[in-house]
Order: sequence, then structure tokens, then C-alpha cells
Amino acid sequence: MVASGLFNNCSIVISLKIAKVAPGSRLLFMLSIIWSRMYSLPRGQKRQTPVLCCKHRILSARWSAVGLWRIVLVICAGLPYFYHMVHRLPLRCLVCFRFWLLIVFCLPILAFSQSTAQPSCPLGPDWVLNTQFSDEFEGRHLNTAKWWDFNPTFHGRKPAYFERKNVEVRKGMLQLWARVQKPGEVTVENRVRGYDKYTTATIKSKQRIRYGYFETRAKAMKASVSGAFWLYDPLDGPAKYSAGDFSEEIDIFEIFGKPAKKENESVVFATVHRMETPYVEAIVKSKQAPMANKSFKTKVDFDFTEDYHVYGLLWTPTEMKWFIDGKEVFKRDNDYFKRPLHLMLDCEIMQAWAGLPDAADLPGKFEVDYVRVWQMKE
Repeated sequence: MVASGLFNNCSIVISLKIAKVAPGSRLLFMLSIIWSRMYSLPRGQKRQTPVLCCKHRILSARWSAVGLWRIVLVICAGLPYFYHMVHRLPLRCLVCFRFWLLIVFCLPILAFSQSTAQPSCPLGPDWVLNTQFSDEFEGRHLNTAKWWDFNPTFHGRKPAYFERKNVEVRKGMLQLWARVQKPGEVTVENRVRGYDKYTTATIKSKQRIRYGYFETRAKAMKASVSGAFWLYDPLDGPAKYSAGDFSEEIDIFEIFGKPAKKENESVVFATVHRMETPYVEAIVKSKQAPMANKSFKTKVDFDFTEDYHVYGLLWTPTEMKWFIDGKEVFKRDNDYFKRPLHLMLDCEIMQAWAGLPDAADLPGKFEVDYVRVWQMKE
């Protein structure tokens, strides 16, 4: 970061000197400033370049995985001026021009090396990023090699169902939408089964994982719809649907951006569950096994819908710890959670718990900046 900062400062100084003697180089001076602002973020931090500001928001474009189009833009815009400058600049300025040319081509390389650097774990250097379960959501579509955009074993929580079209990836964010169903669009099957009022969204990891530090940066929708980050589902059928086993769940957080019940306003919920089988999500729950210290809730001093916040879970063979914005808020011994689980993100309507959302608040989106999972080095 120090090296890239020196390159950025040098590029501005040198290009400013050239701009004084070469009229056409003013564009290059402006581009050098853009480059310097674009690549001066700390290692591991997601890059955002403001392109349009107004009173209430900043629209931003992100550095893509390769960023080749930006490199091409600078080269194409600059080459006509390079010729002009070489032939008109006095010899004493040619050295400065060569330095500037070197910087123009070095900056993209430096930026690329920073953008591809893996984010470091908040818990220290002994943790390694698990790329199979981590996602920066930088593409145009959900990475279907990692995620399902529905839940193969859970249609949804009545009176809503998980709609695949409600899962979107835009501007470097995962967007999980909740919408009101139009009466004319409700299918016969969903009307009969009770999934006829709303549609929601979920993603589920295709693989299971056991132990690690799990973190996401997210912003809730302004509606009485739960946004959640969690792990669950250790069993496949027929064991899941037969007596004699347990299905575990770890809720890292559940939040409501605009809850219908005021007691849920600005409250973070974290809970662990252990259900006796047979177990069918939201339909069949035979019995929950009793556990000590199984749930936690805390009222925070911020609005979930106004900004992004970081939520984390440390899950080891012996303990479990929950974090909000880097601060530990809850811990418990790991008594039963020893099996690999699927990683989940979703928005759901919890009628019994939080009431139904106001139709005027929908559609709404639960936004996720990233999901990162680290595991201890072996």
C-alpha cells in the first residue's frame, strides 16, 4: 500500500509538470488523479469509485476481477497525446515523460495485485480464506458453482415462497428481494398450499462446512422482513425425515429493517437450534432438544437499513462466538454442533414472530456486500 501510494503521488506531481508545458496532457493529468484515488485503498478492502453524487446517494462502479477495460481506456486516451508530447517537449522534459509513461503502465499492475489479494482474517494470520464458501459477488450473476438460488428442501415460509428471480447480483452486491404477489400471478399450486401472498429469496451453499470464522457485511431492507445469515441442515434424506437423529442450526444473525412489532426494532437475534428428526423446515418439528445459553438478542444504536454492518461467527470444536462490527457480543460452549452444515443467506417473512410486512414497503432488498469464511491453517 505504501509503494502504491508513492506511485500515485509521483504520477500526480509529474503529470502536473507536464500539463504546464503540453496543452493536450491535461486529460492525462486528470486520468492520473483518477488512478491515484482508485488504487489507494487498504489491502483486502473492497474498491469503490464514486461516479455520481447527489444529495441522498452515491452511485458507484467497482473494479472488476481483471479491470482490463480501464487499462485499455487509459492507453487509448493517452497514446495520441504521447506522440504530441514527445515531439514538442524540450529534451529536459523527456525524462519526466518517460517516468510518467512508466507510472501509467505500472499503476494497473499494482491495482490488479491489490484487487486480487485475499482479505485477511480479523482473528489473525493463522486463518486461511476458504474460497469455496467465500464470495465477493463481483460478477453479473450468482456463482452457481457455489450456491443454489433456492432451497432444494424448503419451498419457503408461508405465506411466501422463495422465488429464484428474487436473487440478483448487481454492482458488487448480492440482492435478495421480497415482493408482494399479484393475485393474477399466483399459481394454483401455491394458492392451495398457502404460498400466495409474497415472494422472498435465499441462497444455499452447495457444499457443507464445519468450523471456521464466518463473516458478512450486510444492510437490511426497510420492511418487516427478516434478513438472516446462518448455517444448518446436516442431514440428507431419509435420515432427515426419520426418527432417531437431530438437525442442527446456527443463526449468526436475524434482523428486521422495519419490524411490524416495535420490540424487534434495532434488535439483533442469534440462536442455536437442535431439532429431533423427523424434521421438515417450517412444517414438521418433532421436538427441540433443551440446551443451555442457546439464544441472544441485543439492541444496537444504529438503523439496519441506513448502512452496512459486519456480522461474524467463530465456530470451533469447543466454543462459539458472535461478533457485530468486530466486537464480540455473545459466546457459548459448543456442546452439540460438530457436523458440517450448509451456509445460508435469506430474507423471510416471519408472520408468527414479527407480523406481516406492509405492502407499501415492498418490493425491498436485503443487500450483502460479501461473504467470507476463514479456517485455521492445518
